Amino acid sequence: KRQAVLNRAKFNSITITPPGHPIKPICERVECSNIAKDVHHGDYERVGKEQIGMEPEPSEENDLIALCSECHAILHEAEKKSPDK
Repeated sequence: KRQAVLNRAKFNSITITPPGHPIKPICERVECSNIAKDVHHGDYERVGKEQIGMEPEPSEENDLIALCSECHAILHEAEKKSPDK
């Protein structure tokens, strides 16, 4: 599933990749264009049975998003501070 999410991020980066350059997965966090190497769970309700949608945002149809290491760390810090956790 990790590879499927990174493939989606790679597919979504085609429009911003200059011709002749390798297509790499791009972070799916808004306004970030770093290379994605991590996959983040939107929540942990369906671990092992994650849904992978075509849209990069967590939703009913999508449990996983591709992130760069920096954005992944930011999301985990925000989750630690969230009163819901």
